[in-house]
Amino acid sequence: MEQHKEGLIDFMFVTSFFGKLKGLLFSKQPGRIIVLTHCRSIHTFGMVNEIDVAFIDQKGRVLASETRVKPRTRIKKRGAVAVVERLSCSEAPWLREGEKLYLSGGNVLTGKNKERK
Repeated sequence: MEQHKEGLIDFMFVTSFFGKLKGLLFSKQPGRIIVLTHCRSIHTFGMVNEIDVAFIDQKGRVLASETRVKPRTRIKKRGAVAVVERLSCSEAPWLREGEKLYLSGGNVLTGKNKERK
């Protein structure tokens, strides 16, 4: 994960149904952060690793944040419009409830699995 001086973090938007269904399932990149758009629930069925998740409302506020979510778990948060996920890394700080996110740019994973900026 590349973190910039201004507190900016690189991430990828995931917008397609199958992209969201897959999530971080086959990811081996510990620093990879994805943002699942139009999403208020996640599952970790099929996952081997624990993940960190944060549920975001339409104003960019973190409604709930959980770290080290174990495989075979389902979590839902009313009022969320997006979910931020990464593979758990104990040494890196994670989003906290009440924080405000400003999502801009990033890469977009579309239904055709093409990345664009």
